[in-house]
Amino acid sequence: MYLEGQHVDSGWIRSTFTLTHRVSWQQMLQAIYAAFDYFTEIVIFVDEKSQRIKSRDDVLTIPESSSIAIAGISTVFKVPMSIFFYTQVQFSNVRLKCVSEELYGLDYERYNKMVCPLMNALELAMFRKPAKPSRGHKGSKGPRRSKTDKPAHTASSPVASKIADTGQQTQASTVSHAGARAHSNRGSSAPQRPTADRPAQPAHGPQTPTRAVSPILSSPVQSSPTPPQPSVVPPIPLPPGR
Repeated sequence: MYLEGQHVDSGWIRSTFTLTHRVSWQQMLQAIYAAFDYFTEIVIFVDEKSQRIKSRDDVLTIPESSSIAIAGISTVFKVPMSIFFYTQVQFSNVRLKCVSEELYGLDYERYNKMVCPLMNALELAMFRKPAKPSRGHKGSKGPRRSKTDKPAHTASSPVASKIADTGQQTQASTVSHAGARAHSNRGSSAPQRPTADRPAQPAHGPQTPTRAVSPILSSPVQSSPTPPQPSVVPPIPLPPGR
């Protein structure tokens, strides 16, 4: 935000900040919601009338009006402070209580360096993702989905289906290439069919039909009786020495 100017009036420093862009009512509520982090003893004003709210989440449901403000004790400056936003204009008014001579003597540059960072933080909050009421807020609970449930749009999305089909085709192609590579790498190590079970084929020229040859069953060969082994003869003792 840009500080247009400031002056002291009845013990308060009154200043005006211009917003960078025009904002909606909902964005103003976002800024008031974010301002809760910088105030204590908070009071909300709508059209300069105090509103009774039970929780911070109630701010997000305030109906649209001409102006909205937050007032309380600033946790940054430790003094009473109020900030006003308006729907029909592109500026914000700020009031800061003068409780010391130091605050009375603030010039434009020093006041801008002190207050502008807070106003910039509130303006940024207007353009962030909209705040959602906490789980404890009444009416904020919705249907809960278990961890095993899958999003409904996963199966119905044509892009997701196309990606899934492409992934399956790629996986199938990879498996087939891997199988072919493994088959070619086996070579002669794979078990071969016995040569006697298939007829020999010439290396060149047309193949001639061959007649299947039935195997000839041979009678079992009878083994001849094994002759008895000679008995072991004990070694002849050497003659005694002379």
